[in-house]
Amino acid sequence: MTIAMKTTANVVSSTSTACESDWSDIHVVTTPLGWWDALHYCRSNYNNLFSIPDSRTQDLVANSIRNASVPGNGVWIGLRRHRWWGYLYWTDGEPLGYMNWGDGEPSDPINNLCTQISRDRNFSWSDQCCAMKQSFVCN
Repeated sequence: MTIAMKTTANVVSSTSTACESDWSDIHVVTTPLGWWDALHYCRSNYNNLFSIPDSRTQDLVANSIRNASVPGNGVWIGLRRHRWWGYLYWTDGEPLGYMNWGDGEPSDPINNLCTQISRDRNFSWSDQCCAMKQSFVCN
């Protein structure tokens, strides 16, 4: 795997390439935003908040976050719980198969509708209040 880092203002873009023939552009944005603002930023400047369909992609995202100077602990990804119906969904429409929840997570499915990767919990996922401002990952 090769990771090339490019820093522009508060945006750290890292392109991760795996040994296989597929590749993934991972853009870690270090400017803290709430989840909805992060989603709009990604859709305006890249494609979407990042979806993680498998453990290999999870490892690529974790390595990109590790290599970026990310403030705080949590980093937004594109997984959210529907407020009324309660189901989880990726913002880009990818099917939900792989999950990497930390112990006891999701912890508050009523109030914490958005998902972060927790650096201090070995890059596992946890639910969080969508208004929390933190870094995020775009694709």
